[in-house]
Amino acid sequence: MRPPRRGHRLADRDQAWRDAVRYVAIDMCTIFKSAIRRVLPEAALVVDHFHLVQLANRPSPRSAAGSP
Repeated sequence: MRPPRRGHRLADRDQAWRDAVRYVAIDMCTIFKSAIRRVLPEAALVVDHFHLVQLANRPSPRSAAGSP
């Protein structure tokens, strides 16, 4: 079972740990982004390469409809 995506586990960490986090690698889920922003506002968000390549390889809506 997956943990909830609301940032509770991060919020339970002590403040020193949260202050030390500089980067967070996430997929492009907006729920993850908002949870991280709320709990770790100073951390830089980095999209993992797997999801970025996956998005780049998806057909665009125009090409899927047959438009050039």
